[in-house]
Amino acid sequence: DIINENLARETDLVENILTGTKIDKKELNLSMGSVDALDVVHDSLLGFNPKARKKGLEIIYIPPKDKINVWADRTRIQQVIDNLIDNAIKYTEKGNITITLTSDQNNMEFIIRDSGIGIPENEIKKLGGKFYRVNTYLRNGDSDLEIVRPGGTGLGLYIVFGLVRAMEGEIDVT
Repeated sequence: DIINENLARETDLVENILTGTKIDKKELNLSMGSVDALDVVHDSLLGFNPKARKKGLEIIYIPPKDKINVWADRTRIQQVIDNLIDNAIKYTEKGNITITLTSDQNNMEFIIRDSGIGIPENEIKKLGGKFYRVNTYLRNGDSDLEIVRPGGTGLGLYIVFGLVRAMEGEIDVT
């Protein structure tokens, strides 16, 4: 199990480096088409609910009343949603994560809120920079004991921002 986890982590790292390089060189090939957004979120929830439960977190999903199709690359939009949910779980020690999916005639909006430690206001404008990581640490419950922050390369949000822009979308962080 440990070997498989490490291999998966290394594979993800290589894939992130390759995707980041393609974004840098504007060589990202997208297969754009109509994508069922509910299916994308459902797939993410299937994958990440066990990880959230293991941490004692509740994921609250507020689905739309109607089906939502979005013009996107199915694989890449899955990568975006997966990364955002994974980050919410990683940086939330207790509480919940709420996912809302809405749309109007022209746009789909994916909103994720968590009860995590948050991002300092002055750091928000730096998000999405290559290799940039917010210098925050998780705490051990109510004590002042700091725990080493969750691992990462600083490529996840760089890729998310790049993919969203490549698919002609917008991303906003508050």
